[in-house]
Amino acid sequence: MYNNFLQKIQNNQESIKVAMISMHASPISELGGYKSGGMNLYVKEIAFRLAKLGVKVDIYTRNDVDNSIETLELGPNVRLIYINAGPKKKLDPLDLTEHIEQFVSEVQNYKNFEKIKYDIVHSHYYLSGLIGMDVAKSWSIPHVTMFHTLELAKNIPIKNKSKSNLRIKLEKRVIQEVDKIICASSHEKDIIDTYVRRASKKVNIIPLAVDTNVFHPNDMYLSRKKLGIDKNYKILLCVSRIDPVKGIDILIKSFAELDNESLKLMIIGGYKAPNPYQAKLLRLVKQLKLEEKIHFIGAIPHGDLVKYYNSSDLVVVPSLYESFGLVTLEGFATKKPVIASNVGGLASIIDNEVNGILFEPNNFTDLRDKINLILNNKLFSDQIAKQAFLDVNKYSWDTTANHVFKVYENLLSVSNKVQTASSY
Repeated sequence: MYNNFLQKIQNNQESIKVAMISMHASPISELGGYKSGGMNLYVKEIAFRLAKLGVKVDIYTRNDVDNSIETLELGPNVRLIYINAGPKKKLDPLDLTEHIEQFVSEVQNYKNFEKIKYDIVHSHYYLSGLIGMDVAKSWSIPHVTMFHTLELAKNIPIKNKSKSNLRIKLEKRVIQEVDKIICASSHEKDIIDTYVRRASKKVNIIPLAVDTNVFHPNDMYLSRKKLGIDKNYKILLCVSRIDPVKGIDILIKSFAELDNESLKLMIIGGYKAPNPYQAKLLRLVKQLKLEEKIHFIGAIPHGDLVKYYNSSDLVVVPSLYESFGLVTLEGFATKKPVIASNVGGLASIIDNEVNGILFEPNNFTDLRDKINLILNNKLFSDQIAKQAFLDVNKYSWDTTANHVFKVYENLLSVSNKVQTASSY
């Protein structure tokens, strides 16, 4: 299938060129905002790390902010290309399906105008996977995808069937036609097998990572002084998109049952105009008379999050489903005890009562008990945090990028081009 490519490489020793498709998740979006979180961060980090290996990465994303910029240089070998497809505003991902055809057409037009010859298509999320299917077939090059989250996995815990059948059908199409699938955990790989029998043969498990140059321990009270946080309180921290699948209502109900006289809960993430779930959470806080104890901080620039982690006593990840859970690694890297739901990829990161605590998902009394366990046993809390800090060394973006690069290598089967790129 790729004979022309093989001949070209043998003759020219060129760098690998990747068309990275991320239709709705721009790598420069504010994290914690509307449908903006770990996927956006992953696209940015993996592109930069692949570029260090000599790979040239073009990231195609939808123009949803009404800007006139067509191409943005994010760094050496990394470009962000805005594609006009649909209205220039944020849309629900399911509403983007009707704009996929236009997105594909505009990508094709850009590639042809710039006379670019790509070697790999790497898509993120099922929408981009559908786009990747079309362009990879048109260009006769291999297609790698990463779903980041699967509808079947997400909807089981929240019992949500509205609009999900179409997405499940579309995800199955991508699974059937893609050349390789990157999963962050074995749990996600198992779910893919429930979609399409034996599809897991296409899967490479490559965990996500954390940048320990950004996330590292610092003095708690110095961090609190910078943020104006009272040193006399114990702080519970939740960093999350504000979405029902994130289980923040469970955390709030748990907090209400704690002896919270000296406790505060900080929730980072959200929107200037609250979405329906955030409005529901605000009503719940008011109903429980916890307005002085629970603070919605809003979205914070990713590089500034470390100050909030270092100001906290405990990080809680109450999600009903996570394909991986980057917040857990950020807690590990800042040497904080982490309590997380025993679901999905979270259970692949946390060794219960060794480097963190797992609680029964959607069970606020169990979460309450686990929070008390950490808050009332400093020796145990410190022991868990210390082990987590040691374990975080397994999760570097450079290692993740190297594994992704090997997926490309195996697909292209051209050792001399890969060696050339690796020597940069």
